[in-house]
Amino acid sequence: MCFLLEMREGEVTTTGHRRRGRPPAPPDRVRPCRLVTFVTHAEKTQLQRISEAEGKSLSALAHEILSRSLRRRRRLQDPSSDEPDSLLADGTGGSEKGRIGGAAGH
Repeated sequence: MCFLLEMREGEVTTTGHRRRGRPPAPPDRVRPCRLVTFVTHAEKTQLQRISEAEGKSLSALAHEILSRSLRRRRRLQDPSSDEPDSLLADGTGGSEKGRIGGAAGH
């Protein structure tokens, strides 16, 4: 199930408490759905080396690689498409540091 709760930083909840933690991301940057896959030890080691070299989390690197592949496939299927890149509308290519979600060490 994917859902979004919108609150502005500093807003008071229905229980009268201030919301804690990271403020919510804009709706076009939220990635609420989880995808799980298995890789070999060698693939994980290679991905970890790349993520460390680029200063990204393993999750951010995996998202960037997957998004890039989907864009490439979309262009190959329809080279005349003027469709904007909705997967990475913020233009970061998934290069933001830190984790959006998930557990460490996976």
